[in-house]
Amino acid sequence: MTLLKFKAALSALLIGALILANIPGAAIGAGVLSLVGVGPATSGPAPTVLTYITSATEGVNSTGVHNITYSSVNLGTPAADRVIFVGASYRSASSTAANAVSVAGNAATVRVSCMNAAGSGWAQIWSVAVPTGSTGNIVLSFTTNTVATAIGVWTANALQSQVPVATNCSQANPGTASSIATSNGGFAIAVDQNTITTPASVPSVSWSGNLSTTWNTTVGQANNTAPCPTGSGNCILASGGQLATTTGAAISWTATRSLAPFTNTQVNAGATFR
Repeated sequence: MTLLKFKAALSALLIGALILANIPGAAIGAGVLSLVGVGPATSGPAPTVLTYITSATEGVNSTGVHNITYSSVNLGTPAADRVIFVGASYRSASSTAANAVSVAGNAATVRVSCMNAAGSGWAQIWSVAVPTGSTGNIVLSFTTNTVATAIGVWTANALQSQVPVATNCSQANPGTASSIATSNGGFAIAVDQNTITTPASVPSVSWSGNLSTTWNTTVGQANNTAPCPTGSGNCILASGGQLATTTGAAISWTATRSLAPFTNTQVNAGATFR
């Protein structure tokens, strides 16, 4: 390098140093420019992972039966961060909701509870952390007689809170929810409950909007037959819908029953979580 080129390079280096000296937080070390206090970009919490596991029905028409036990229910894969969500759909006497739900002996907390306009049916979502065990009993407890019950089971991992971001109840036919708040990386689940009188065919619920159909179950009110018989008696129809990943944008859904429910016996309950 000639002396002239060396002087030019030295001058450029000095000028650069003077410029950096006037930039707050700038530093030069070992020939590398860095901004003091500014580290690499970090990501937020991992998205919650929602998994649908199973659904089941239990017809009950016996006087004095207050505890409904679903035995050896599939609870999914054990994990330290596993939270189990139970969607409960049932008919009960005296407009009385379930007063407790347990999963493998762990007491769950109700997150949303909705009653139909007739006061005869309920749709609820309960949750509890259950880190161990792949199967277990799910017990619904009542203070009065029950008619018929159904459950749907989901698991969630990497959940930030069991407290809902938002909840919704609908007594309309079809069941509807509009502009329900969500959080980025969360999920939405909902439960539908109906009584169909003398069904011509086995009924079902179709979910649309932002939620997709997850499960449908039926049971005969009088004879405990699942699926419910056609052409006679009352049929208890339960269903679940879900959106596995929410983005923070508001969501909506519609639960359309294939057969019209008996007057005022339909109800829809949903919630979003993160």
